[in-house]
Amino acid sequence: MNKSLERSDAQIISRLFFRLLPAQSFMLALNGLNNMIDGLVGSNFVGAKAMSAIGIYTPLQMACMAVSMILMSSSQVLCGRYMGEGRMEKTRGVFSLTLTIALAFTAAVTLASFLFPWTLAGFLGATQENMPDVSNYIIGRGIGVIPLLLGQQLASFLQLERQSMRNYVATGLMLVVNAGFDLFFAAVLNMGAMGLGIATSLSNWAYLAVVGSFFLKPEATLKYSIRTIEWKEMASMVSIGFPSALLVFLTALRGTIFNRMLAAHATLEAVAALATFNMVYILFSAMVSGISTTGRILASVSYGEEDRRSLTLLMRTILTKGYAIVLITAALEFLLAGFFTGLYYSDHTSAVYAMTLNGIRWGSLFLLLQIFSSIFSSYYQALGRIKVVNVFSVMEGIAVMGPLAIVLVPRMGLDGLWITMLAGYAVTALFAAAYAVIYWKRLPKTLEEWITLPPDFGASEEQRLDITIHSMDEVTATSKQVLAFCSGRGIERRRAYYSALCLEEIAANIVKHGFHADNKSHAVDVRVVHKGEDVILRVKDDCAPFNPQERAELLDTQDMTRNIGLRMVMRIAKSMDYQNLLGLNVLTMRV
Repeated sequence: MNKSLERSDAQIISRLFFRLLPAQSFMLALNGLNNMIDGLVGSNFVGAKAMSAIGIYTPLQMACMAVSMILMSSSQVLCGRYMGEGRMEKTRGVFSLTLTIALAFTAAVTLASFLFPWTLAGFLGATQENMPDVSNYIIGRGIGVIPLLLGQQLASFLQLERQSMRNYVATGLMLVVNAGFDLFFAAVLNMGAMGLGIATSLSNWAYLAVVGSFFLKPEATLKYSIRTIEWKEMASMVSIGFPSALLVFLTALRGTIFNRMLAAHATLEAVAALATFNMVYILFSAMVSGISTTGRILASVSYGEEDRRSLTLLMRTILTKGYAIVLITAALEFLLAGFFTGLYYSDHTSAVYAMTLNGIRWGSLFLLLQIFSSIFSSYYQALGRIKVVNVFSVMEGIAVMGPLAIVLVPRMGLDGLWITMLAGYAVTALFAAAYAVIYWKRLPKTLEEWITLPPDFGASEEQRLDITIHSMDEVTATSKQVLAFCSGRGIERRRAYYSALCLEEIAANIVKHGFHADNKSHAVDVRVVHKGEDVILRVKDDCAPFNPQERAELLDTQDMTRNIGLRMVMRIAKSMDYQNLLGLNVLTMRV
């Protein structure tokens, strides 16, 4: 393969990866940020009981997140595939189905939070000492369950609409609202744990208002409509999203076990230290989740396009640049452990301070191991290998950590819990590598083998031609390459000539009008595939959105000299489909 071509494609994928990553990480950090604010106000104005209430509520929050992850991960996979296949109507149907399920589920959780708070608190592990605080916190948080899940789902679709900035604005507003009401309810009105919960709920409503308002605008591509709901995709959503939900459910169960073990064999300070650790760790691990989620979105699109090379380059980007980001994140967590611990506990000589500081430092090691299972689990989810993803979820969720906690915590207390978590993440990371050996029944030799791409996936080297264009000078040469490729495949002369002509015209139009619209460097990624009786031309670029079909419809039919090239392409192509996928123009033509 041409090394220059591969480097150019890798740069396109890398730019797209880093364009999507910040919004995904911010979105996944929302719960952590809100919990941190609650914890800061709670530890400084309410006391240790409030901190323990937040920690005990965490498994219930994670159970809600499990359903959210089913919807989010499955809709990302399905929408990615449908976009890769050029089926936008299906994408809209999945969007409507996702919101409908989220609303129905959250309404039920809200009702349960109001009617049975004490029952839920007891199930989660609340003791007689902190039962009132936990139940009050459950009621306060119940007000915000609906906007929490709806906001997360809508935020995940914002990037398809090229509206990532709106997510940042919503996040900023959410944090301000939560911090303001936390201080008002807890410090001024002395509402205790319930005030902390209500403040978080109000911030969730503020977030939903900003994120959701875009989808009411006329320019939004995705619109909610009961008529367009793809009800038949519900089974696929459950199947695809179940591994993500399973991991969250098992993690919630694991959290309940941890709380109960610490309550029985340690102290209330140990429970508070674990709660504080979770708040800080969720914030830092959002980068791990953001990397794997971004990878799942991009892998789903490449899988829908049957683009073998893009999948390989994507995984190379994630495993190198993505891991470097996690390495930096882990270093920051370790170095800032004292700062974060001090935010919650000002007495540096207290036992809870020492336990929390130690736990946050352990967390930096957890990140370096968790990233491997997270990356490969999301990748295999995009490829539809649900069984292996379920194995990842069970192993990371409870298979290793559950039994170890039961053995080590009674003997070692909170230190035993940190060792338990390290072992669990390490074993799951080893499985990520072992699966490739199991798949091939030998040691893989290339990256394509390590990511277990079957030999028959996508168009073979002989069936496809990949080219990257950087300038107008390369356009003509590309046309000649396409002509030679088609001739070499035995395609009739007339169709081979038309294929080269269509590609030359479209590529020249992109270079002429797209490359100079801003001060950024651009490239055109061209793929020619001979499949069956068709010649399929796929042209992908990262310039400003441009739909040649819409342009053709707007042409002045009285002036036949204008845009004659586009007119010619529209007549020659058997079919033409345009999409803007995650900030990339993708034009697919059949000749």
